[in-house]
Amino acid sequence: MDRLVDEASDVFFNVNLNTLNSLPSGGELLSPFLDQMAKALPEIGHMVTQDSGEIGLEGDKASGAYGWITIESRRLCSGYVNPPSLDKASRQHETMLGMAPLLLPLAVVGCEALDVMYGFDFTYAGNHDELVAEALGLGPSLGALLDLPGRRVIHFEPSVTLGLDADLGLQCRLAVETR
Repeated sequence: MDRLVDEASDVFFNVNLNTLNSLPSGGELLSPFLDQMAKALPEIGHMVTQDSGEIGLEGDKASGAYGWITIESRRLCSGYVNPPSLDKASRQHETMLGMAPLLLPLAVVGCEALDVMYGFDFTYAGNHDELVAEALGLGPSLGALLDLPGRRVIHFEPSVTLGLDADLGLQCRLAVETR
């Protein structure tokens, strides 16, 4: 993973706690959680609100490396863009997940899923979909399509989801998304 981090234009590491029911809305209900998060992680102490009603904290985006936390209607999110280390980003996520049950009614809300995502952006001036198709290939049954004259790949975003345990409660999804 270190090579991906070194080669990428941008790296991000996000954790999303998806809830069964709606989280509280309104600053007064969320203030204790956000206040404690700002104290524990002063580098992301800037309060932000969105027109959609989302509320959160974020660091200094201008620095190029910053963390953020948002509370959505059914999701609690923590992310770090270009973290100085994956350990630093992990500590932010662990802090959020540790404080959430103490300061938000998550026991009542319930956890539907916990998503952990690593992302890597690479600067490339050409056709991203074609590059991914050529790098990963289409497999023996469709590979000849890449040899057709005049062809141009206009959409190629492979995705695979694996069940990692017998009841499929633990899953891993690998997706390549182009821009």
